[in-house]
Parts: sequence; C-alpha cells; structure tokens
Amino acid sequence: MQTECKVDQMLEDLKVIEVETLSLRGKSVSKLLKNFKFLRPKKNGILKLWPNLVSPKLAIEWCKILSSFNLKLSRLEIKTFRIHPECLQVFEQFKLATVQSIKLLNIDKYFAQYLIFRNKNLINSPLQYLSLAKSSTCFEFYEFLKIQGQIADLKVPIVEISLQCTKGHPILDQHDLIKECLEYWGHINIKGSEFSDLHDDRDTDNNYLGVLTCQILKSYPNLRGFKIQEEYSGGMIKPIEDQMMDGIRFNNLQVLTIIMRGLKNYSFYLQLLTLTKDKVEKLQLIADGDSFRAQIGIMKREESFLEVIEGSKSITSLKAEKDFFLLPREIKVLPTLPNLTKLSVDRFDADAMQELLELEFTKGLQNLVQIKLLQSVPHPESAFKGSHKSLLHLKYACTQRQKEKMLNLAQTLAIVEGKKFGFKFTTLFEDDKEFQIQCPNAVLLDPQHNWPWNSS
Repeated sequence: MQTECKVDQMLEDLKVIEVETLSLRGKSVSKLLKNFKFLRPKKNGILKLWPNLVSPKLAIEWCKILSSFNLKLSRLEIKTFRIHPECLQVFEQFKLATVQSIKLLNIDKYFAQYLIFRNKNLINSPLQYLSLAKSSTCFEFYEFLKIQGQIADLKVPIVEISLQCTKGHPILDQHDLIKECLEYWGHINIKGSEFSDLHDDRDTDNNYLGVLTCQILKSYPNLRGFKIQEEYSGGMIKPIEDQMMDGIRFNNLQVLTIIMRGLKNYSFYLQLLTLTKDKVEKLQLIADGDSFRAQIGIMKREESFLEVIEGSKSITSLKAEKDFFLLPREIKVLPTLPNLTKLSVDRFDADAMQELLELEFTKGLQNLVQIKLLQSVPHPESAFKGSHKSLLHLKYACTQRQKEKMLNLAQTLAIVEGKKFGFKFTTLFEDDKEFQIQCPNAVLLDPQHNWPWNSS
C-alpha cells in the first residue's frame, strides 16, 4: 500500500510535458483527462484523437475536458470509424480550436440515412466540421436497391455493394433494375460473399457478379473508380453476352481493380479489360486464393491475361499483386504502355523480367518514376543499370525470402550510377551504412532495420 502511495506521489510531482502535436489512439483516447495531467498539447498546438467509435457521451466528456484546460488549440482533428449523428451537434456547440474537423472513415446504414435526409432537405448545419473525403459505406445488394436513387445525396467517395453468390438473382436480368445516376462521381466496389467457414461447400458457380458489374457500369458512367472482388471460393461468373456491355461508357474512369479468388473467370475479365483499356489510368490486378498456389508457390495458369491491354496510352499505373504471376508474354506488354509511370509486380517469371529490363529499362520503360518488384531477378546490376531520365524510387526484392540475395557494393554502385539526384533505392544490402557513403547522390533504404525479429 505504501508503494502505491509513493508511486502516486511521484506521478503527481511530475512536470507536465507540453508538445506541439499530440496524437492519441484507441484506448488512450478514453483516458483523455488522465493523459492531460502529464502530457498535453501546447497553447495553439495540435490535438489528434483517433478512437474507433465516438458516442454522444464521449463527445461531451472530451469537450468539457478540453474546455477546462483552455488550450486554445490551433487544430483539433478527430478520426474515427463510427460516430453517432448527435455528436456533430455537440462539436458544433463547443469551439475548441481555430480549425476543428471530424474525419469519418466508415458510414453505417443509420448514418447514411441521416446524411440522405439532411442533403435531401438541404440542411447545411452542423456538418461544417465533418469530412467524408476518405469515407466508405457498404450495402447488401437488396439494401442498395432500396436507396439507389439517393446515392448521389450521400456524397460518399466509396460505395460498396455486397452480393450473396450462393443463390441466384434473376431480378438482375431486368435491364432497367439499376437506375441511371449521372450525379455520382465516386468509386463503386462490388464484392461476392465471404465466409469464414473453410468447409463451406455451397455452389457459387453461375453467380451474378458479372451481370451486376454491367448494370452498374452502364448506369454510373461518371464513376472515377470501380472494383470487383470475387466471392470467397472464386465461383464462375454467369456468362456475359457482348450485347450486355453495349451502351457502357466511361466519362471519368481512373481506377479499375480486379480481385480474383479463382481461375474460372478470365473470359469475363478479358471482356472488362478490353472495354476499359483505353480509358482507365490505374489498373490493379490481385489474385488471392488457394487456386493460385502450387507447391512451389507459383500461380497455376496458362492463359495470358495482360496482352489485351497492349498499347494502351491511358494506363499510367499497373499493379499485379499477391499471387498474380506475370507470364513471359505478359511481361513483354509492359514497354508497349508509353505513359506507364508506376509499376508494381509481386510475382513474375524472373528470366523473362531480366531479359526485358536489359532491353527496355532505359527505352520502353524510360517514363517509369516508381518500380516495385517483390522478388529478385538473376542479375539486378545489369537489369537496372544505366542512366534513367525519370526513375525516383526502385523497391526491389525486399522481403525476408530474399535475404540470401542481398546486394553487394559492386551491384549497388552499378544500379545507382546514372540515376537522378535523390534517387531512392529500397532493397536488402550487405552493408547499407557503408554503401551509403559510396553513394552520396542516392538514398539507400534497407527494410531489415524495421523488421521486429531483427536483433540488430
């Protein structure tokens, strides 16, 4: 008991530490008063609170605490996944900082209805502090049908639609089911159902994800982004006839993301890529599922996928991630994309990539600003050598699996030579500190220093 008293007395005697910016996350946010006894922002400082949920009770408590300390903050930022609408009125009543904002990351269906009501009735206050710039909302398919006419009123940048793929949805065969919406300019993501039961063997073939894709793209021509994610087992998408894609137009499409769980739907994705290849700017292809993994960890497929985008002048960023393995003939497509500035590939045929880089690194790939290759090539010093007019960052073979292939000084110098001043090179070096001395015009970054299991 005496020890506890001494500890309490020591804490009471501590001088308050004041900082320019104080960030509190998770549970520490709920102990705001206790934290402020020992650590708080300076007058005119910045306070960032990042709780998972903000309730009216918690909002009132924060406001009272901050008012009692009279901090006169220059900025108060609250970032959260969920917030009760009543909290907005609470923060409206208290002027706690010169600039105060609430950044809401997720909008549940109750908050969505609140926003729809407000926007529909042209109620402007008290949302002046609320930022939805990075928020998203999710609806089950039939919920979406009920509120689809009000999507534009939500003014949310990302709308996600979940479709149950273990049953048919013949209602989607109605050509006018999804109403036209020219006012929504955000991103729409559709995804198949996900199940945690690994032994679930329900049939998901002949599902309606493709039909829903066509309906959405036809009805929302001003989308900036679209993502399709297969359901958990990669079931076959119901065949899409060419006339179903008639009338689809893209006025603003910037981002297309395809997440595959299986090997059954290449024909549909080839249709989609053919339709978008001269419109989309950022293309992201992700393969994530047991169907893509062989015993040696290489994707089991023979069908070429990327040849359909050959010569695209609109694509500036290409990502092939996780288990999407780039075949040799797909690798040859890369230098045919004249405006490609960002390339990220996790898995690929190493010999084919080596051959291509030796031929095209400073020619067909001369506009690349960022390159990320997760695995290694046989001879990186010859693959990445030479003067490159655009490259600012090369991230190469920087996972623990590549630890036996760390770069030596000669390889590092060969790659760094001829690059722009300030060129960043992220990989595994034998001695990055010593190599950095030899490369004064580049920035060498070794991720090993951030590995938690690295004893050094």
